[in-house]
Parts: sequence; structure tokens; C-alpha cells
Amino acid sequence: MIEPPASVSGRRSIKFWVGTVGYDGFASNVLGSSSHALHQLMTVVDAADPPLRMPFGSDTVRRIETKNAFVAEELARWRDLAVSTGAKV
Repeated sequence: MIEPPASVSGRRSIKFWVGTVGYDGFASNVLGSSSHALHQLMTVVDAADPPLRMPFGSDTVRRIETKNAFVAEELARWRDLAVSTGAKV
């Protein structure tokens, strides 16, 4: 995590981040903003049964779904060989 210089404190520290990746000002209700993500992260943290992994963003969800579909299809093609090498359960 990048920290502002020790000499920068309080509200002035915001200026340190202007122009950097992830800086979005104070727009906490804007999709894609780091402030919005922080609020959503706190929802996960406060959950009674939080997920092991929490993808944020529709692009991330879409990539995971695509990968999982590929893995499921590949496993289906090779399942018989894969289970033939293990103990019967």
C-alpha cells in the first residue's frame, strides 16, 4: 500500500493522490469508484457468512463465469479418465 509522505496529513493528503490510479475524489455513490467499492467491501466484511472470494465489477464476474464454464466443460470431457485414477468413494 502506498502511503503519502509523513509530512502530508489530514485533508491536504488528498492532493497527494490526485492524478493517481484509483483516485476518484469523494464520489462514493458512483459505480467504479474506490469509495463505492469500499462501502461494498464493508458489506462483505460485516456479513454473517462472507464469501471466500468477492469479485467486484461486472467485468470481473464475467471473466470468472467464462473461466468456470471452460473448466466445467474441460472436466466433463476428461472426467472418466480423472476419476479412474483415484479410489472409489
